[in-house]
Amino acid sequence: MKKLLWILIIFSSCNQQKPNKDYIFDRVVYEVENNYAGFKIKAENNLEYYNNLKIQTYDALNDREEKSKKEIINNYLSFFNDKHLYVSGRRNDYRPREISFKSIDSSTNYLRIETFNQKLKLDNLLDSVNHIILSKPNLIIDLKGNKGGSDNAFSKLLPMIATNNIYGKNIEFLASPDNCKQLEKDFNKNVWSVINNGKFIYPPWLRPSDGSEEFILKYDYQNNRFENPEQIAVIIDSNVASSAEQFVLYSKQSKKVKVFGENTSGCLDFSNCRKIDLYEDYMKLSVPMTRIKGYPKHSIDHDGIAPDYYLPNENQIDQIQEYFKL
Repeated sequence: MKKLLWILIIFSSCNQQKPNKDYIFDRVVYEVENNYAGFKIKAENNLEYYNNLKIQTYDALNDREEKSKKEIINNYLSFFNDKHLYVSGRRNDYRPREISFKSIDSSTNYLRIETFNQKLKLDNLLDSVNHIILSKPNLIIDLKGNKGGSDNAFSKLLPMIATNNIYGKNIEFLASPDNCKQLEKDFNKNVWSVINNGKFIYPPWLRPSDGSEEFILKYDYQNNRFENPEQIAVIIDSNVASSAEQFVLYSKQSKKVKVFGENTSGCLDFSNCRKIDLYEDYMKLSVPMTRIKGYPKHSIDHDGIAPDYYLPNENQIDQIQEYFKL
């Protein structure tokens, strides 16, 4: 009897050392329901379906013949239709993102920006080629595949393309204990307050706002207006997302910019994500802490941002150069 009891204890101890499927999903559900800025507004009108989906997900995770845990959990997360909310595995597909410049001909320059996650590299490039860009009437900005990064990364580019003040949409931050701890870690700023628990507040890392849904980026375009480039083409595709979509929204407000390609990804309504380790480096969860103020009135996530001109992938540069001649 003692021998049998000892075997059972050893067996139980070994099992506890393995990653538990239910435990991982419990953590995902906790983060989504408590810290995801889109949970309440997206689940409140469909709670019965959502709760049934949770039960089905638990069942799938306990069935060893089912797909991988990551796929099963992402199926649950797909309920929210938010590309910033996902589970990822180890990153084995990383590759450097291109930021480059070239002159196509005597009238046209080409700027390739595949990420807004390398501000210093982009700033240095723009500083080195600024005189060339300002010497020619046409500029092509190719954003294809740009999944975003930081809005601050394109700060040097906006004055070059602006012909007027630019309007943007403010965001609001879900003040949960976990989200506030993340801000304290990132910005060394304690914003936690029991009074604000579960409420949306103005993001503490931004300048004070009057509480309106819009903000204005003001440019002294009357005195500092660039003669060149006269015409700017921005190329987009279905992989353009997040802060790259923000750049597209700003660009569309300039009188000298036209956008070419296909609809963007649609990944902007909810942003500023916490990255959470679910089990060592085996799985990570991305959870947006902010949302566009006034959502869903200003939503773009369903369809993405449409171009001014739809273009097939083939010979885009040639087609845009023909447009410049019109």
